[in-house]
Amino acid sequence: MNLELAWHYLTHYWTSPITWLTANVGLVTVVAIILAPIFALRVQTNLETAKEKKQRKLFIFKTLMATYATRVSIDHVQALNMINIEFYGVEPILNAWQSYQKHLTTPIADANNTSISPEERESRAKKWIDKGSDLFIDLLVLMSKEVGLPFNKTTLSSGVYYPTAHQKLENENISLRQGLLEIIYKNKPITINLPQPTQDDKASSIQQ
Repeated sequence: MNLELAWHYLTHYWTSPITWLTANVGLVTVVAIILAPIFALRVQTNLETAKEKKQRKLFIFKTLMATYATRVSIDHVQALNMINIEFYGVEPILNAWQSYQKHLTTPIADANNTSISPEERESRAKKWIDKGSDLFIDLLVLMSKEVGLPFNKTTLSSGVYYPTAHQKLENENISLRQGLLEIIYKNKPITINLPQPTQDDKASSIQQ
């Protein structure tokens, strides 16, 4: 009895997918017309979102490269602080940024220890700077691969141009700011060097 019922169901109610589609081609067409624009819009939206995200990543990478030699500039710091947002989920880059950030927030050992010779303090400062540069370049290498511009460490280490005149100007600006701060907050006296009168000036003054 059960076999007869099963055979009756198969022969009267079940049809193959092709048979069903053939019998309901009108319904399928209507559904396709309705859903096709929705799917197309969804795909287009996803593509545009992915493209915008890649462009933001590329902008951060370009900014860090452009400010490679001026790592205390506002643009450079802002680009670093955007890494956690724009590269969210890219663990190698986030880990590299975390290591570099930890180094940046770690003071130079005995930087103000006067019991150590100036040469030793300078050597420790140089080691701190060199380590920071290595960590920064490691970060750039990973970011370059993520944005589709894979560079190696050697290229990034030697591909920076920073004119000596710019470095001199930056050092002068730093010295000027430090001098003004000492005058304002530490009441440092302003030294004025007046030119010494020459013999001709003295003779002219006597004659008058």
